[in-house]
Amino acid sequence: MLDSTDEKKTVADQVIEKTAELVAKATDSDREFVERLKKSGPVGTVETLSPVHCALILDDNSHNRRFSNAQFDTLMGILIRGEWKRTHQGMAFYKNGKLMDAQHRCGASVLTGLPLSPIMVSGGYEMDDNDAIDSGAKRTAADAATLAGLANAQIKCAIVEGWMKYEHFVRYAKTITFTNHQVKVKAIEYDQQLDRAIAVAEQIAKTNAGGSMTKKEVAARAFEMERGGWSPAYIQTLLTLVIQGTADYEGAPTIYLNEAYQRDRDEKSKYKLTGLQRQAMWHKVAGLYSHKAKVAKGAVAWKMGHPIPPLSPPDDLAQQAAE
Repeated sequence: MLDSTDEKKTVADQVIEKTAELVAKATDSDREFVERLKKSGPVGTVETLSPVHCALILDDNSHNRRFSNAQFDTLMGILIRGEWKRTHQGMAFYKNGKLMDAQHRCGASVLTGLPLSPIMVSGGYEMDDNDAIDSGAKRTAADAATLAGLANAQIKCAIVEGWMKYEHFVRYAKTITFTNHQVKVKAIEYDQQLDRAIAVAEQIAKTNAGGSMTKKEVAARAFEMERGGWSPAYIQTLLTLVIQGTADYEGAPTIYLNEAYQRDRDEKSKYKLTGLQRQAMWHKVAGLYSHKAKVAKGAVAWKMGHPIPPLSPPDDLAQQAAE
């Protein structure tokens, strides 16, 4: 989401540049408002901060930690999609008026031109209080989904998040970090499909113990393929063939994918795969197998920079399923 027109310009450069532009536009009223915030007490107040207010705060923020591109992408996405929520962990200032917590939120407001509204603001903290911020275990999407009543939330959120990231990579050729809220909402929305995918994985695990894929990965591939339009019978067949390392026609890619997965699971192997590679190789093989393609051993490989295989089946198979 960050501006990529100038590849040499870092996220910090972009924030500093935009901050300077907004500070130049600040009115006396804007400056008085920010000065009042800096003198906030320990009891928080609910405020609305414009991008100009955030710029004035950042302009006096030479002491804080480094900017994180991933953190900015996440927060900017929240603002742009209208998912901003007030939480108990708001903006905080030290006794000297310097910013203690919320520099990335301020930067996201500056870069998107959207306000932080509402946000809790408090102050009066000592300089050595900052080591207590975020020191505990962070709440996860699974935590949020469990609190919302979703059963098996941990595995379901993991599956959904992997699917969402893969689809984003297919469309935009870049990675993204989704918020707990986004993952929770999708996990709840597709609860029944996730239950079916997990059931498939459990059924296959009963007869294929110690295979080339974990039960969670089997469930993830089953869910992704169902979402992509593959038929249940096809999904079951392909999963079984790959896990067993067998084929139902000569030259099928299922054997080679099993071999690649087996090498990857060997701790001493030099052929370790990333999660994205395992995912992409699976969908590449799914496409090859759907056309009964006869392939060579290296045909199942996938490397970064190559077009990533889509999650949906080829058009002709989709048409057959529709008929």
